[in-house]
Amino acid sequence: MLKEREETLSESKKQKFLSPFDKKIDEELIKNTVVFKSVNETRKILNELIRRYGSPEYINIEVADDLGRSFKERSKIIKRNNDTQKDREKIKNKLIELGLRKEGEVKPFDIERYRLWEEQEGRDLYTGEAIPLEKILSGIYDVDHIVPFSLILDDSLQNKALVNLGVNRQQKGQQVPLAFLNDVDKIDYLKRVNVLYKNKKISTKKYKYLMLPNLYANSELLTEWKSRNINDTRYITRFLVNYFSANLLFDSTKTKNVFGVKGIITSKMRKLWLNKKTWGDEQKNRDNNLHHAADALVIANLTPAYLEIASDKIKLDRIYKDYHKKISNEYLTYLSKSVNKMVKYYGFNKEYAEKLLGTSNSRIPAMIRNIADEADIRLWDNNIEYYKDVSEEQFYKNAKAFYNDDNNFAKSVKPVLVSYKQNRKYQGKFTKDNPLKKNEIKGAFIEKIDSLGNVNILDAKEYYCAELYKNLQGQTILRGIRYVDLQKKNKKLYIISSYPEDYKKHIMYLFANDYIKVFDKDGKIKFNGYYKSIKNVNRNAIYYKNNNSNILEEKTISKKDVVKKYFVDILGKIGGEIKCSVPFLSLEENI
Repeated sequence: MLKEREETLSESKKQKFLSPFDKKIDEELIKNTVVFKSVNETRKILNELIRRYGSPEYINIEVADDLGRSFKERSKIIKRNNDTQKDREKIKNKLIELGLRKEGEVKPFDIERYRLWEEQEGRDLYTGEAIPLEKILSGIYDVDHIVPFSLILDDSLQNKALVNLGVNRQQKGQQVPLAFLNDVDKIDYLKRVNVLYKNKKISTKKYKYLMLPNLYANSELLTEWKSRNINDTRYITRFLVNYFSANLLFDSTKTKNVFGVKGIITSKMRKLWLNKKTWGDEQKNRDNNLHHAADALVIANLTPAYLEIASDKIKLDRIYKDYHKKISNEYLTYLSKSVNKMVKYYGFNKEYAEKLLGTSNSRIPAMIRNIADEADIRLWDNNIEYYKDVSEEQFYKNAKAFYNDDNNFAKSVKPVLVSYKQNRKYQGKFTKDNPLKKNEIKGAFIEKIDSLGNVNILDAKEYYCAELYKNLQGQTILRGIRYVDLQKKNKKLYIISSYPEDYKKHIMYLFANDYIKVFDKDGKIKFNGYYKSIKNVNRNAIYYKNNNSNILEEKTISKKDVVKKYFVDILGKIGGEIKCSVPFLSLEENI
C-alpha cells in the first residue's frame, strides 16, 4: 500500500468523487494488474453510485478474517515484500549483464523464467535435461502449469515449471507430470523432485503438486485454490478500507465511516435475515451471480452499531462452545465489555444490549424492514428454480405492490443485471492449459521476436472477436477473426486476411461480454444475455451466459435471425442499442 494513499487527508482535500489513479504516485499499485483492475473498477462503481444517490453516510466492505493483523505480522509481510523486490532487481540486472535483455526490456515473465531455472538447478523439471542459461528466454522452453490452472486457479510459481516446449505441448497436455511420464522416466523424475524438496529448493505445496499421480488423486488439494488469487483479494479489501477512509467525503459527522465486515458475519446474517428457500439457504446458488447481490444487500444493512453486535455475538458463541456450552468467566467478562461498549459509544439501552448479545435466540435487526420479502422481489431471475414461473411482467407487478406508498420509486425498479466489462484488448495469448493436438501444431503458433532475438510463442488460433455479416443471399453468417488476422499499425487495427467469398455487408463485431438480444424472423426474442466466445463458426454457434447465470451455454444463431447489441452501464442498467460498428480496414487497401 502506498504511503500517499494511506495517510488521511484533511476534510478540505477529500473528494466527493475518487480521482483516477496516478501512474507516479500509485506506481506500486498499478504494477499488480489483478489488484489494480479490481480496485479501479470498484472506484468507478462507487463514483457512479455517488452520482446517482449522493455521498454515502458509511461504507461496509466484506473482508477476509485476517484484516486485523498485528503490527508484528504486518512488519513481516513488508519485509518479505521488500526482499522479493530486491531479488527481482538482482535477476533483472543479471539478465542484462548476460546480454539476454537490454536495459528497460526485462519483463516480469523473464524474471519468472530465471527464478524457475535457478530453482530447478538448471534442468528441465520433467525430463531432467540441462537447460542452457542463454536459452531460458527463447521459444525452446515453456513455463507450464504443473496442475492445469483451470482446475486449481493457482498461477503462482508454486504451480509452474520451466520445461521443454515440445514435451509440454505434445506429450503432457492437460495432465500432471506423473500421468504422462513412462515408468523409466518416472523413477528419475521422482528422484529429482525429492532431492529438490530435501534441499528446500521447492515448497511443500509445490512438492504435493509435483507428486500428484493423476488429477483425481487428491480432491482436497485441487479445491484448495478454488478462489482465485485469495491473497490478492485480502490485499484489495485492506487497501479499499484505508483508501476510502482517507480520500472520500462522507455525508456524516462521524470520525469512522468505512467498516470491514468479515465473511463469517455476512454468512450468518444472510441465513438469519433472508428466505431459506431463496437467498438464505445454507448453500449459496453459485450458478447465478445474484448471490453476490444478496450478500451486498446483507452487508449494506449492517449499521455500524449492529455490525459491532454481530461481531461480538460470534465471538461470544465461540467462547460458549469452547467451554462445552457452559457460561464461563471468560464469557461473562467479554459480555460485560461488549454491553458497556454499546451503551457508551452507541447509546444502547443496557437491557437491550444484554438481550441481543447474551440470548442465544436473539435476532439482530436489519436496517430495513421486511428484508427477506424485498430480497425475494428484487433479486428475481427466472433462470432460478424458485422464480421459473414468475414472468418479467409479474416482477413489475410485485414491485408495484410492495412499494405501493411510492409509485415513482416503484416505476424505477428494474430487474438486477450483472455488469461485465467488455474485453477488446488486442494481445496475443501465451501458453495455454489446453494445448493443441499434434496434428494442429503446424500453423497453430506464431513467433514474437524481441530486439535480442529471443522467441516467444503466441497461440495463433485464438479468436480476437467474432463478426456477423450478411452473405450474398442476405443471410446472417458468423465468422471468427483471429489475432493473426489483424495487424496493428499507427495505433489502428487492420485486417490482413481475405474476406469470405460470400461476404456482402458487415453487421457487427462481437467481443467477449457484449450484451446481445437475438430475434427470430418474426421479431420474437430467442435468447438474450452476454456473448462470451465462438463455439463453432461452421454452425453459427456461440457461447453465452443468460443474463445473471454463471453457466456457459451454447446457442446457435439462425441465418434468418436478427442480432442486436445493447449498452449496459457499470451498475447493470440496460441502455440503448449499439448500432453497427465500422469494419476493420484492410491493410492491403490502405498501403
